[in-house]
Parts: sequence; C-alpha cells; structure tokens
Amino acid sequence: MPTAKAKKALYLFHGSDHFSAQHKIKHWTDEFIKKYGDLNMQTFQGEDFTASNFQEAISTVPFLSEKKLIVIRDFLADAATADLQEVADMLEEIPDYNVVVFLERGKPDGRTAIYKRLNKIGQAIEFPDLEKFELVQWITKTTQAKGGSISSREAGLLAETVGPDLWQMSHELEKLTLYSNGKQITTEAIEKLASANVDASVFKLTDYLGQKNIKLAFKTLQNLLASNQDLFQIFFMLVRHVRILIQVKTLHNQNLSKDQMVAKIKEHPFVVTNALSQSKNFSIEKLTQLYQTLLKIDIDTKSGRIKTVTNDNSELRLAIEQLLVKACL
Repeated sequence: MPTAKAKKALYLFHGSDHFSAQHKIKHWTDEFIKKYGDLNMQTFQGEDFTASNFQEAISTVPFLSEKKLIVIRDFLADAATADLQEVADMLEEIPDYNVVVFLERGKPDGRTAIYKRLNKIGQAIEFPDLEKFELVQWITKTTQAKGGSISSREAGLLAETVGPDLWQMSHELEKLTLYSNGKQITTEAIEKLASANVDASVFKLTDYLGQKNIKLAFKTLQNLLASNQDLFQIFFMLVRHVRILIQVKTLHNQNLSKDQMVAKIKEHPFVVTNALSQSKNFSIEKLTQLYQTLLKIDIDTKSGRIKTVTNDNSELRLAIEQLLVKACL
C-alpha cells in the first residue's frame, strides 16, 4: 500500500486576525535567524512579486546552511492572474531546502488554483478574530506583559468597547497601562481614553436600547460623534446590527445552535455570541419595528425628506435620536 506523500514546508497564513498572523511570522523569523542566519531569509511584497521572482527565490540554494525561509506578503490578493497561475504550477517542484510562507490579509478565494494547491501540498492556517472569552484572556495576558493589570470585568468592558481588532486593542492597552502607571486599569480610564470601535459602540448602543436606558444610549451616540465618526457610517452599522439581531433571534427561536447560526448568517462567532446574548432583551416584534423605522429613515434620506448637506446632518441625527427614544419606551 503506497504511503501518503509528505507535505512540503509550504504555508498559507490568512484570516481576519492579521495581528496574530504577523506575530507568528515574527516568531518564526526570529527562530529561523537564530538557527540558520539572516542571509538565508527573504521577504517579498505581493504587488511587486512575479512568477519569475518566485522561480529565482526557490531555486537559489541556501548560503552555508540547510534551509532558507521565504515570506511572501499579500501575493494572492495583489498579484496578476497570470503570475498566480504560474506560481501555482511551481508549488509541487519547490526544493526541500525551502520553507515558504504566504501571508495574506483576510481570507483568500478558496476556489483559486493557487489556494487549492497550497492547501493540498502544504498547510493553510487561518487566524480568525478571537471570540469574546478568548479576547478577554488575551487582554488580561497582554496587559500583564506590558507591566499593567486589569480585572476580568474591565477586560470585558474593553473587549466590548474596542472589539476584536488586536492592532487597535494593543494600541489601547499601551495608552491605558501608561495612564494607570502600575495601578489596575479602571472603568473610568477605559471610558476616558479608549477609542471606541464603531461596530462595538453600536453594539453598546443597541444593548442600552434593550435595557431601555435612554441616558446611556444618547451618551454612546454622542461619544461616537465626538470622536469624529461619520453619522452615515453609524447609521448603516446600526441597520446592520439590528438585522443581525433579527436573524439570530429568529434562528434561536428555531432552536439552532450557535455554530449553525454562524454557518447560516455567515458572521463571525464573536458577532453571533454577542448578538445572541443581546437579543434576549428584545422581542422579535420590537426588533422588526426598529428595523422598519431604520429603513424608513434610509428611504427618507435618499428621497430628500430628511435633508443631508455637507457639514449639516442635523436632520438625520434628529431622526436617529427619535428612534432611540421610541425604542426605549
């Protein structure tokens, strides 16, 4: 019976959590240089990288070493179609002295020849956004590594305020640990310093609507506007979020599991987990009413019944504020 062919040292790192993928690459690079030296490592950018460059890179033997490391960034996203196909055809022939890593932002098209061959010949490793409990753990651990401390409650608040973008979260933790100066990070510090992610803030906004807390709903909207967030972006994120709540509420009433919901509505588990928890504060009738009101605001804006002009979106803001009041009744 023939034995399975061993996979090559060929990797595709991809996913929405580009921060973790970058850190994995850095760890590999540091360890590789310790063992084989920096003369045997090459990094390329996809938009400037061609099939002939790839052929040259994999064909050049290591200098006084057993291995060489080749890192190619955003090739699947930025390269010309012809180059993608040519590189796909070369993957089987990569000499064994090479370790090749393709690093991509986001998720590549799984239907392409290069993706299919990378996954078959090597390994496609996805880095998805962390789920909320994982994000809270990451915040706690990273805060400690930066010389600070944070409770699980405040870590949860920060997760809800900033969201799963670890680049932004790392930046926020730098500010908060510096501001706290060795003391535990407080709720007040988070509310004062943390830059709210629009999606996460809209989640907080609808959470306050579910609690019928009009004061905090208005405060969240004001904070978003004070941080120079575009009112149209806030509005359309609100539309999107209410639509997700309706979908999750409906599927929950049909007794679907969280994993089935994720597959059905094609949203990240982080989003579905939060929406599932929040949807318990609303009836399906209330959510439908909210959504219909939002659609009416959209129609009125496009038809001119709600006037929006450069530097004056006061009528749209008033319509959103009226929606918040009605939702809390």
